[in-house]
Amino acid sequence: MDRLVIAGRTCLLLTHAGETLAAILAREGPPSLDFARRWGDDLLRALEMLEEHGVQHRDVKPANVGVPESGSVGKKARHLLLFDFSLSTLDPSAVTAGTAAYREPFVIHRRWDAAADRFSAAVTPRWGSGDVAAVATEEEATIEAERFQ
Repeated sequence: MDRLVIAGRTCLLLTHAGETLAAILAREGPPSLDFARRWGDDLLRALEMLEEHGVQHRDVKPANVGVPESGSVGKKARHLLLFDFSLSTLDPSAVTAGTAAYREPFVIHRRWDAAADRFSAAVTPRWGSGDVAAVATEEEATIEAERFQ
């Protein structure tokens, strides 16, 4: 990454993350198979790059994924942008950090690692009401088949 210096000051160039994936899914419902595949690739590539640099996001969820405006190329070019790295500097032993419903259920038996981030990016089953960690409920996992093509 090149350094951006303006008037002798080092600057951080930001990209607008656009609307969150959570908002898009709430409004439009499940994505088409094409978008699901493309967005899944986007998210997994981002996590691979983070893993190469030894960084764990620790709160991968639709509300922390943006879909920037694609400009003049239209809706078909929409890709994902992962943001909100506020938990990434926590000690790996802080396994209860992040959003419970997206937390890998077995991470409590080890330290946080890249596999836990990949779990959060995967198709996540719901436990109970869907807003609790798997380890916090006795209810079975469910996957809503009607949400998939």
